[in-house]
Amino acid sequence: TFSLTKKVVYENEEFALLQAALGIEDDIESLRFNRVVIATDADVDGMHIRLLLLTFFLQFFPELIREGHLYILQTPLFRVRNKKKTIY
Repeated sequence: TFSLTKKVVYENEEFALLQAALGIEDDIESLRFNRVVIATDADVDGMHIRLLLLTFFLQFFPELIREGHLYILQTPLFRVRNKKKTIY
């Protein structure tokens, strides 16, 4: 996403739907949520998706990050469980 122009991104259905859902088609003045949380799997694919989303927001909506609206949820990679206790 780093080398893409805004025109190409707006033509991409997934990015257009994401912008519409958040209410940030033009700028973040109409942002519908105070916090945008990126929650991906803790595996390699999830890290790649997280990086793509971060790059998208950094390039096209940096004020979303500067103003503290973007968060990353750290999901556990493993769960260990015995009869009495669960550890993530």
